[in-house]
Amino acid sequence: MLLGRRFRRWRRSRPFWGGLVAVLAGAEICALPLAPLKIMLQQGVAGIPSVLMGLVMIVLGLSVWFAPHYRTLAGVLTTLIATAALVLSNLGGFLVGTLLGVRLPGEHQAAATTAAPLPVAGSTTVTPAGHAFKATLSGKATLKAGSVTVTCSVSVSTGSVPAAPGNQNAAGPVSSPITPPTYSSCTASLPGVTPTVTTSGNWSVSMQHGQPITATLNVPAGGLVLKTTGLATCTVTAAPTAPAGVPGTWANGAPSSLTFTNATVPVKVTGGFGCPTSATTSTFNAVYTVTDTTDPAQQITVTP
Repeated sequence: MLLGRRFRRWRRSRPFWGGLVAVLAGAEICALPLAPLKIMLQQGVAGIPSVLMGLVMIVLGLSVWFAPHYRTLAGVLTTLIATAALVLSNLGGFLVGTLLGVRLPGEHQAAATTAAPLPVAGSTTVTPAGHAFKATLSGKATLKAGSVTVTCSVSVSTGSVPAAPGNQNAAGPVSSPITPPTYSSCTASLPGVTPTVTTSGNWSVSMQHGQPITATLNVPAGGLVLKTTGLATCTVTAAPTAPAGVPGTWANGAPSSLTFTNATVPVKVTGGFGCPTSATTSTFNAVYTVTDTTDPAQQITVTP
């Protein structure tokens, strides 16, 4: 059972079916020149090129299993070889090998849009279990929508690590509920404009151990609203229609830190003149230091 689950996770993290098709196409092209002459349509330029082309396709198929980051190159090369085999190797193995081979771009594209962005999740443990923590902005936080940037110098949120065994996940992230972060002492890049940020709803942060350690700030629908007054009256709503995850990275330390670098946040902007109403996303930059408020001598850490 455990072996089966591991195999499924391994299979879903790479273009498995595309690699299998390449292996089958290569085997079919490679095998026909070794068959009796009476069942061959033509020998082609020679039997050796046919065998070599088939072997190369098999190697390319295996490469997308064990080196999936080369899947695009492998797909292109497999298609070229399968097309060449149409002329050089018994009509591409009686068309079967060629037809299988030219399907590879679609197989690899499907894998690139599904399995590749979802790597196998490793185990995650957040400690100390049950301890409360406080995240404090270090420096400044910026939210940019269109050509308008709002900068805040004060931001705080609190939360707690789940109690054991909830602070461990054998195959995925560990989530901690947090208070809606507050933002104050904010300025706008537009002159004569004063911004105000309000937050609400159920916020959380999810930590996933890896290289690097990732941390996703989960924003509820409409959980952050930025309003400006003065020369331009605008309203920017983050996650306007559904909850959104803001990707960041976590670094263990004393204290540990949570960093957001050009993180994309979906937004809806309304207002009149000077408001970036065409913007549908914004970029968020901030660094938070995270301290243990239950026992200040300890650190909040993320480990396997």
